[in-house]
Amino acid sequence: GGVDQSWTDIIENAETILYREINYQDEAENAIRFAKDFGLGLGGTSVRSTAKSVNGEKLESASEWLRVPFTYGDLSSEKFLVMEFVPR
Repeated sequence: GGVDQSWTDIIENAETILYREINYQDEAENAIRFAKDFGLGLGGTSVRSTAKSVNGEKLESASEWLRVPFTYGDLSSEKFLVMEFVPR
């Protein structure tokens, strides 16, 4: 390490550290929370939103104007993120 370390060594070391930091379970939890906040279910169906307005009122589902793939949290893990296929 230190001054004698080459840029190649630094980049390879950073790559190793970054790959250790990737955890798809965290990504699954974030995607599920996002979908719940916007009231989005499997296949783009409308479900009750968990988000509230500044007035504290529940917001309506965004399913008419927003589409995200459904995330299967029970099938996802640290190494696998399982999501619904959404064609163009």
